[in-house]
Amino acid sequence: MNKSIVLALSFSLVVAFTFSCSSNNDDGSGESSSSEETPSSSSVTPSSSSAEVSSSSSSAESSNLCDDFVEDEERLHHEKLKKQFCDKRDGKRYVYALMPDGKNWMAENLNYETQGSLCMDNNPYGRLYDWITARIICPEGWRLPSDYEWDMLEYSSDCASSSLRAKLGGWPIHGTPGGTDNYGFSALPGGYISDSGSHVDINNAGYWWSGGYILGEVLYRRMDNSTQFCNIYSYNSEKTYLRSVRCVRDIL
Repeated sequence: MNKSIVLALSFSLVVAFTFSCSSNNDDGSGESSSSEETPSSSSVTPSSSSAEVSSSSSSAESSNLCDDFVEDEERLHHEKLKKQFCDKRDGKRYVYALMPDGKNWMAENLNYETQGSLCMDNNPYGRLYDWITARIICPEGWRLPSDYEWDMLEYSSDCASSSLRAKLGGWPIHGTPGGTDNYGFSALPGGYISDSGSHVDINNAGYWWSGGYILGEVLYRRMDNSTQFCNIYSYNSEKTYLRSVRCVRDIL
């Protein structure tokens, strides 16, 4: 097959999946309209791992996206009222929660469309990012948590991933629907995308990037549904794998 045709088909597949991510804003009922969906596993071609972040078409347009937003306005999210902030880049509104470690954490995964990210069709878990992109993609005032910050979140949350997992949304643990979500973190099992394009562990585990790295190996956190005990693991990983992003900020 002609090389130009192959390249064109590959690009078309990436574009088709790139624009398929569901919105994180609710439909007026207090929950995202896709929060109860259970996506199926599939294989796709990941988008470019470039760290270049897409910009809005104009600064004027960008500045208007959050003009009607009331800072810290509350929204019902996974059975809890949570404060919101608005991402000025695209106008998306995210809920966040004050966690026992004394920091504000996003209570849902980042869903900002850019190069180096991908969203599976019908995936309610936000976008997945490569590590280079994840390091710079958090909204203004927020940052990718370090491995130490993940440690503090874990230890201050009863050392139990069940207290951080959402009650619903695809956590099949010992015949129960999910965790206890004691603090409103509402973690979901979004899985990850490997270099081969396979979506791995969706509905079985959540994978979030950490800003830390050791001897050139980057780190991520994995939260599974295998036990009620402390199991927010830290692993070395390939920078090109695509994983979820949760952002953190100090209390203002």
